[in-house]
Parts: sequence; structure tokens; C-alpha cells
Amino acid sequence: FFSKRSTKNRMKLPLHKITKDSSDIFNQLFPIVITNPSSCSQLFPMEKGYFDFVVFDESSQLRIEDTLPALLRGKISIVSGDAQQLPPFNYFIEKDDSSDLSEKEKSMASLLDFCKVTLFENHYLDIHYRSNHPDLIQFSNYAFYQKRLIPSPPKKKYTAIEFKPIKGLFINRTNIDEAHAIIEYLSDTISSNESVGVATFNQFQQNLLLEMIFKK
Repeated sequence: FFSKRSTKNRMKLPLHKITKDSSDIFNQLFPIVITNPSSCSQLFPMEKGYFDFVVFDESSQLRIEDTLPALLRGKISIVSGDAQQLPPFNYFIEKDDSSDLSEKEKSMASLLDFCKVTLFENHYLDIHYRSNHPDLIQFSNYAFYQKRLIPSPPKKKYTAIEFKPIKGLFINRTNIDEAHAIIEYLSDTISSNESVGVATFNQFQQNLLLEMIFKK
């Protein structure tokens, strides 16, 4: 045991020095590390193959220049992502800055794009498990995934998507007929122990609905 005095005087090493210690004590204590690419570059030595595996998630939204240092630190790299998701976005880049980029450079903005044109092996997840009903993924399956996805069967029988035409008009940015139809639907269909989300065309329609709900 250490006395209070000796413990107080002990040298405390920062994490980036502990990870570089020759004893490899950090990897023995923490065999699995979850971090972001920038922290990985700051905390761990720039050593090729430092980790046995490096796994990237949501790689379609990661910029290749931000992730390459972390990518090189793995003996085996696993990159997962969806090419149909939005690419990386940097709010602080001026619009004119992209005018000098070639079409090839623009198409390889993400880590996923980089991996698709290099020596990575492509493997697709064919089973879609996120939607509670097949109808909820059906349009995306046909429009974006070439009908390749196999949705999980519904856990219970119900109509996942209903279309109710309301012949209302937007006047002063609100549609009163549509708002009344939504209130009626909520009152007649949704029970008190269920949650519901309502998406509106604009904030004015949202405020109208909230006002009508509080008055009811």
C-alpha cells in the first residue's frame, strides 16, 4: 500500500503516454477501445497494425482525410456504412472551395467511397431488421436497394401505411381541414397508453395542431 504522502507525490502520466509505454499495459487492461478518429490519432501511437482490428461505423458520413490515420493503425480494417446515406458535410467550407475539385475527388469524399474503389471486399447485409413492418421499407427497397433487401416479417398484423386524402387548402400557411382530420384521427385511433409522432408541413401548421390539442 502507498501512504497518502507517497501517493500524492506519484507521477501521473497522461493517457497518450500510457498508450505508448513499452509494457503494452493499456492494451492488456483495455482490449476494446471505442473512440472517434481524431481522438484515436491523438491518443495512440502512429504505428501500423497497432490494433488487431479497427472497425468503423457510419463510414458514409466520415471524411477519408479524418479517418485514414486510424485506418492505418489496424492489422485488419472493417468499414460499415450505407452508400444511400448523406455524404460528409462541413458547414465551414465555402461553396467556392469545391469548384476546384475534380469529379473523382468529389465522389470519394467519404471513407466508404474510398473503400469501395480500393482493395476492400464488399459484403452486403441482405436482411433488413429495423422496420417493424415490411411496408415501411418497401419504397426504399425498390428505389435505392434494387429490391435486394429481405425485410423481417411483421410481429403482428396491422396496416403500416394508410393514405387519407383531405381536400383542404393552405391559407396563411395553415391547413385547418387537415388539422381537424389529424385531431379526429388521434382521438379515435390512438389509445392513452400509446405514443405518437406527427410531422407537419411547416411550423405554422405545427403550432395550429398544438393549439387544437391543448384546447381539446
